Amino acid sequence: MQSLKLLMDDYCKENRHERLGQYFCNRYIKQPWPELFHETDTPTAANMIEEWLANNQYTDTMPQKIGDL
Repeated sequence: MQSLKLLMDDYCKENRHERLGQYFCNRYIKQPWPELFHETDTPTAANMIEEWLANNQYTDTMPQKIGDL
């Protein structure tokens, strides 16, 4: 999935010492998602994010960042 690859590229470049789920929630999710936010296993978080992206029809692009609205 192209969108997950884009997210992972940005996540690795920014290197802000955040968990993957925390990074995604802080930038792309408008409602609380504590299960993802606190997920410490990166592959599990990536799977959760991939499912969210697919369910919200972001397979090739990323959603707009919250701060960019």
